[in-house]
Amino acid sequence: MSWGCLLLGGAFVLYPLSCSWTYLTNYSFGWWVPLLTLVLLWERWPRRPAPQPPVRSWLLPAMLVWTLLFFCLRPALEVSPVARPLDLACALLYVGALLYWVWVYGGTAWLRHFAFPLCFLLLSVPWPRQIEDPLVQGLAPINASLVAGLLPNFGILAHATGQVIVLPTCTLGVEEACSGLRSIQAALMIAFLLGELYRFGWIRRLQIVAIALVLALLGNIMRTLFLCLVANASGVHEMEEWHDAAGASILVFTSLSTFLICYLFQRQQPKSPAIQPKDSTGSILPNFAGAQRFALVFLVVVLVAEGVTQGWFAWRESSLPLLSTWKANLPTHDQAKEVKIADQTQDILKYDSGKQVNWVDQQGWKWTAFWFLYHQKPWAVSAFTNHNPDKCLPAVGYLKISDHPVINTEVGGIPLAIYPKEYSWQGSPVYVFWLVYANRSNFPLEHAVNPPNDGAVAKLRFLLSSIWNGRRGSTSETESLETILLGPADYATARAAYLTELEKIIIPEDKITPASGQPEKEKV
Repeated sequence: MSWGCLLLGGAFVLYPLSCSWTYLTNYSFGWWVPLLTLVLLWERWPRRPAPQPPVRSWLLPAMLVWTLLFFCLRPALEVSPVARPLDLACALLYVGALLYWVWVYGGTAWLRHFAFPLCFLLLSVPWPRQIEDPLVQGLAPINASLVAGLLPNFGILAHATGQVIVLPTCTLGVEEACSGLRSIQAALMIAFLLGELYRFGWIRRLQIVAIALVLALLGNIMRTLFLCLVANASGVHEMEEWHDAAGASILVFTSLSTFLICYLFQRQQPKSPAIQPKDSTGSILPNFAGAQRFALVFLVVVLVAEGVTQGWFAWRESSLPLLSTWKANLPTHDQAKEVKIADQTQDILKYDSGKQVNWVDQQGWKWTAFWFLYHQKPWAVSAFTNHNPDKCLPAVGYLKISDHPVINTEVGGIPLAIYPKEYSWQGSPVYVFWLVYANRSNFPLEHAVNPPNDGAVAKLRFLLSSIWNGRRGSTSETESLETILLGPADYATARAAYLTELEKIIIPEDKITPASGQPEKEKV
């Protein structure tokens, strides 16, 4: 009964963390971590020590503190379910509850024995941005530079510009998922897992971690080199067909190589007599009653907090009208070409509908438009916070010049906010107009587009305000239209041309014919 309550409650507690596993491609391995945690617990169970439950478990104070913390955390997670500090707090609360239950049931001896398998869950938590972003920004250019230096050995002249590898036949960008970060995270999980299963000491385990990290980075370089060879020989489309298989090969390479290293380490160790399972029976019985009370109260608290949170946000949203929605009617004339969005880009952005169109207007100006539609998603806010022009364009060689004032306009009766930006590409000015729209007025649009950098106090104030006003992104349908314009000599000319083009692109839903999906023609 106790484990059933802990597992069921854990499914609700870890649900926001599972949103990160789904949305953040680098952390998709997180779905495996709970299962591997159960495997490690099962592996340690036969060697469990005799229970020595504490004389006093402090059950009531512990439960009151845990309840207070979770009731504060759960509404915050509803506002921002993939916020990394909140995800970490969520995981720590659940692991803390499990460790406390183990301590109540079997005492300090059980706590020491089962601490590692339970803390293994923390490997699934996304790393803080303060650690991950510099690591990605450092790994991706290094990966690109090393591969560009290796390609001449295969008869291919190439050079690297930031995260971009310029080949004779095409240009490839080393995206976040290909930087090597995912390989490092998977290597850490594999190293800790094998170190536990082989029952190595801590020094040996750290050695295995270091070796696994080196193998992961080496495998990622080999993968990037292979994809460059395929792209140069057969084109980008053929490279995309091999992309996922090449990524899986790194995991296989790292896993098998680390397993082999562990096997060799084990053979070097002097053989010791088999360790008999410790007698878990004795005169002292485990604290069944205390552990069951805690597990039951834990489940009740989790369910009540979930119900109160959903009820509060639903009540706050009940008085908010739904706003009009629209579709992007991108050009289809002879000078326009729809470009297939790469599969790995789709995997990173996680949109429901999307389109990229390139075209040239009558003045010879070059346009590129990206339109993305997101249905109701828990990670809607983070979709714009993590993937926007300021992050994506510099990664492929654009140099940012400045931001221009927000353009507030109206097309077809729909109010729109557009965020114009100016970049430079090979010495020429490039103008980017980023339109983000949500069909609920409680969607934290400004926070999604311009995350506050005013410190912890301002972020906490915004979080509390969002909870009180019922602002969350998971119940809104959101759209973004990013338009890149190359050709105008100044911003004023680019702005005027963009607003003229926008009138043709934005089509309200009520003006689209159901059969064709095209805008209705005005009756004469």
